[in-house]
Amino acid sequence: MNANEIWIFVDETDSPFVREEIVFYAQQYSAVRLFSRKPLNLKGLEAHVQEASIVPHQRGPLSDLLQPRLWAWWLKDLFSKGSSFAYLRRARYNLSYLMRCAGAANVLEKRLQACGSQRPVLLSYWFADWALTLSWLKAKGAIRAFYSRAHGRDVFEDREPKTGKLPYRNQQLASAERVFTVSQAGCSYLQEKYPRFAGKIELQYLGTRDHGTGAFDPEAGPTLLTCARVRNVKRIYLMPQILAHMQTPVRWVHIGDENLQAVNDPTMPLYKAGKEALREMPQAEAVFTGALDNAALFDFYRNNSVNQFLNLSSTEGLPFVLIEAISMGIPVLATDVGGCREIAHAETGLLVEADPDPRELAAKVDAFLQSDQNTAHFRAGVRRYWENHFRLEDNLLKFVQTAKQTA
Repeated sequence: MNANEIWIFVDETDSPFVREEIVFYAQQYSAVRLFSRKPLNLKGLEAHVQEASIVPHQRGPLSDLLQPRLWAWWLKDLFSKGSSFAYLRRARYNLSYLMRCAGAANVLEKRLQACGSQRPVLLSYWFADWALTLSWLKAKGAIRAFYSRAHGRDVFEDREPKTGKLPYRNQQLASAERVFTVSQAGCSYLQEKYPRFAGKIELQYLGTRDHGTGAFDPEAGPTLLTCARVRNVKRIYLMPQILAHMQTPVRWVHIGDENLQAVNDPTMPLYKAGKEALREMPQAEAVFTGALDNAALFDFYRNNSVNQFLNLSSTEGLPFVLIEAISMGIPVLATDVGGCREIAHAETGLLVEADPDPRELAAKVDAFLQSDQNTAHFRAGVRRYWENHFRLEDNLLKFVQTAKQTA
């Protein structure tokens, strides 16, 4: 397989970690081509992407129904380990899902045939729809190998509502050359759940480029920071409750879309009530910047002293916002969910229980602000931990080398 080009199968390019990787791959390959089910935001990526094609996942010709492989995969998955009654009730949907992925594979097969012997490296950015599409191509003999990243929702099947199972997992794992999880938690989960394929599953951390070091003024009033689009799993509504119990006067800055018009988020009333309650807290100043792009985010870090970054999520894969924070030398506090413990620990800050009590969190933040973690010396160690584990170039070069070795 020729590795001059890389084709990345991804359905969004707004996440900072997706954009960071695209820019990196553009430096390693002669061409980066993106394939998506919908239009992509390429602003800022124009110089790095040679093509962005939309390949809708829709059913192919009716002749696909006559393929024995289609029915074999469907039946094998339907009655595989872990199938519940709720999963069996999704049988018709899962058949349609497979047919849509097979239809997309038919479109891609024609593109690949036009490449002749100059076949690209194929990377599915999530271990989901595109991984199944590429698995179908592999089964047909249209490609020799493909790779997939795996994050959170596409890894931990217990997060799947009602069924607790993701479809066609065995077929995807059997077909992929390698599956690169972004967290050790995800890697261990897949290896334990699918031991037959453990040798194919590897840890490959996300990473960020070096954007410099964050400002730090130990004489200034302390600043706490959160960064997320406000929604139920991010639990930003806990911040006013934490501030209400703190003894130290602080400034809280929230970066991200407040999502105030959300109608189906059960925690939005809590967030709005907490925001209103801040008016009665003279010891707490709150600043809401709205969403910032990646460049503006790092400008903020370089020009504003942030003492501690808090991540209060109820579920995570590997939070990129934590990686960004420690890259600037900012100590972090995070709940023990997903891969958070791989970033937040004694070397970088504090890991707290998955479902924390706001009063206890307030005490921990107060203690942090008076501790030796709130010092330039500790922040230098936080930055070193990022350098050793989450520097983008170091982590992604491993993928490039793996792709060349297995080509």
